[in-house]
Formats: sequence, structure tokens, C-alpha cells
Amino acid sequence: MSESWNAVFWDLGGVILDPESIKRGRELFVAGLSVTFGLETTQAIEVWDTELGSYFRERDGQEFRPAHQGYEQTVAEVVGEPVSVDEWLPLAIQAVDVAFEPSDGAGQTLETLANAGYYLGVISDIDAWEAEFILTVLGVRDYFEHVTTSSEVGMTKPAPAMFERALEKAPVKPDAALFVGDRYENDMRGGTEAGFHTVAYGGTAAARATEDDPNVDLQIDDLREILELVGLESDG
Repeated sequence: MSESWNAVFWDLGGVILDPESIKRGRELFVAGLSVTFGLETTQAIEVWDTELGSYFRERDGQEFRPAHQGYEQTVAEVVGEPVSVDEWLPLAIQAVDVAFEPSDGAGQTLETLANAGYYLGVISDIDAWEAEFILTVLGVRDYFEHVTTSSEVGMTKPAPAMFERALEKAPVKPDAALFVGDRYENDMRGGTEAGFHTVAYGGTAAARATEDDPNVDLQIDDLREILELVGLESDG
């Protein structure tokens, strides 16, 4: 094990979960709604994006808003009337099962780290049930000792409480841990302020990072680079 790091914490969406597969899942789900309720798919997707985005933007600062409530409200807007969860949830589950995939190299990296004895945790702005479901669908849940979610804490990153809660569960100090994220403010700034060594992987984290950025310690283009950072070898 590396003398520098003994733990790696991860964001979920856009890092462990491939961002393109998130888009595919959304499209498949709304297409399923469209077929079921006789809607025009392109218009339905536009309504979905607008309404769900509005739901999350209306939260008070870093206060958490449950995704399941947003989904329920947005489905009603797309369809034009309230829809029973028993009708729309199976469509969502089916879409996730078909579309969601781990980011390239995620499974291999997590397995190698876990086998080498590194502590692995998730810190994600998501409902707890959704995090558990997604990690299970991706086949990586067993690699993580703890999953910390915004629904558990009641706040979203970069709120210090998110990182503090994750560290309360972990037998590690933040200065001996990496935090891998794809959002600059939530992950890079929040992780830095919590004392982690931050790793930017895609998204606004990579796009906004500058040379000698105080909020970004490391940048990677492939998750397997984590193995090199901690002193382990990758199989490919």
C-alpha cells in the first residue's frame, strides 16, 4: 500500500457511473413513458429536462431535495396528470438496467484497490436508495465499505457536513485520502476544504481546473490512473 494514501473516496454520477449512460437511461425511460401514455418522445424529453432541472435548482442553497419527489413531479408534468409510482417506477428500473454502465476502467480500478486493502467510500448528492441501486446494477457495491448520500445528511456538496459524515464512518484521515469527482465546486472545492487530496475526472472539475489550482491536486483522464497514483499496477 502507498505510504501517501490509504483510502479513495468517490463521487457516483459522472465518475463511477458513466455520464453518457446516464443520458441513455433518461432517454430510454422517457421513451417508455411516451409509449405507455401516447406522447411524442422528443417533446417529452424536453419537458423532462426542463422540469427536473427546475426542481433541483429551486432547492434552498445546499439543502437536499429528494430525487424521488422530483421524478414523481416531473413524470406528472410530462404525462399531463399524476401517475402512480407503480406505473412509472418499473419503466425507470428497466431503463437503468439496460442503459447504466460503469465508466471505463471503474470496475477494474475498484477491484484492484479493494483487493489491495484500500478503504473505499462514496460521497454523492443522491438519495440513499438510488445510490445503493445504481452501485448494485453496476456490479461494484461490494467494493465500498460505506456510502454517504445527501439524503442521509440533508445537504449537498460542497457542504462540510457531507464530507464530515463520510469521515465519521471511515478509519482514515482526509490527508491520507483521495477524493475523485467531476464537479469543480461540489467535489474539488468541497473536498479541498474538507482536507482531501482532490482528483479531477471529467466534467467541470477538469474543465475549470487551472495550473496550480488550489482546489485540484491531481487530474486524470482514465480512472485506472488512480492505481498508479497509489502505487499499484494496472492490468490494462
